[in-house]
Amino acid sequence: MRGWFSREYEPIETVDPGGSVSFQVPNAGWFWDADVEPERPEGAGHALHGPVEVRGARAGETLAVRVDEVVPRDWGRTWADGETFTWSLEGDTWSLGERHVRSAPFLGVIGMPPPEPGEHSTTPPRRWGGNIDCKELVAGTTLYLPISVDGAHVSAGVLWLMTLYFIDKKRGLGPKDALLVDICALYWHFVDVVWIAIFTLVYLIK
Repeated sequence: MRGWFSREYEPIETVDPGGSVSFQVPNAGWFWDADVEPERPEGAGHALHGPVEVRGARAGETLAVRVDEVVPRDWGRTWADGETFTWSLEGDTWSLGERHVRSAPFLGVIGMPPPEPGEHSTTPPRRWGGNIDCKELVAGTTLYLPISVDGAHVSAGVLWLMTLYFIDKKRGLGPKDALLVDICALYWHFVDVVWIAIFTLVYLIK
């Protein structure tokens, strides 16, 4: 596993276009079992499987990645209000005490390395993918990304992040949380505006 994106990493496997890849990764904190402290490389970001080379892929082309299945383990963690909560999964329902949430696992981190040399953080989303955190990226969906380097060198990990939701579930959102909600809303409005600008510059203006 890798904790960064880099074009300099050797591929761990090579697939033909249309081929399938199955993998498993620990959670965002590199935990596989809830009660076993993981060995996490210093400074590493999300735990990623890869890179996977796509035979014949060339920089400047478009890569289509179909998500066939996302299967979480029987436990998971969320963080809210400075606390950590460990949930259990039974069937398609996550439970924490008397709280229950329908399971809808998605790929939080998937992408290719930037074309620049060196190791790059897994935290930001980039044109070539990364920490996308798109809850719609569930089984049965297809993600299209511009290819940054020959061979694509795709890496992926799983992340489930619903912090604001669980603050509400834990103690309820009230007037004192208005600033927090406003900041979150304004942040995503900002992301939308920036993405529209980037999309226009990159794809529409020749």
